[in-house]
Amino acid sequence: IGLATLGSFLTGLLNGVPTTCGTFSFTVQVTDSTNTTATKQFSLTITCITSGPTITTAVLPNGVATQPYPALTLQAQGGATPYNWSATGLPTGINLSVAGVLGGTATSAGTFSVTVTVADSSTPQQTASKTLALTISAALTIVTAALPNGGVTQTYPATTLQAQGGATPYSWSVTGLPAG
Repeated sequence: IGLATLGSFLTGLLNGVPTTCGTFSFTVQVTDSTNTTATKQFSLTITCITSGPTITTAVLPNGVATQPYPALTLQAQGGATPYNWSATGLPTGINLSVAGVLGGTATSAGTFSVTVTVADSSTPQQTASKTLALTISAALTIVTAALPNGGVTQTYPATTLQAQGGATPYSWSVTGLPAG
């Protein structure tokens, strides 16, 4: 950084548009009308910012209502770290920390359009946003209300049990049935 890139320095005004990044040490001298001088060492850092942040998380894992969401740390690249995260459109019970950790327990099912935003720590601050789908399935439940009764030595009426919610395909097991 030279005086030419900093503009007029005769008034004590330090300004301009730096073209090089790094930490710079320099000495400033002031002279009054009687030719008395004072000097002082300064240091300033010019941060290199090549581009703002970009959100690299491509998909959000599905969750199930009333069950803990599988914690996920969102990812970004570029800009100046540390990042500060925020989100809109999250289902009730799911939250995003400023560190980018998505977690919680959704209270209801549905597909949600979630817009996540990352802000970097550069000056001026740069941001990026991305909209991702978040699917929360209903909790797994057996919806078959009742089973038909049977008789000893009679063929039991074949009955298919029904379930909903959770994540398919389902796998069934049973314990405690009578012999036969």
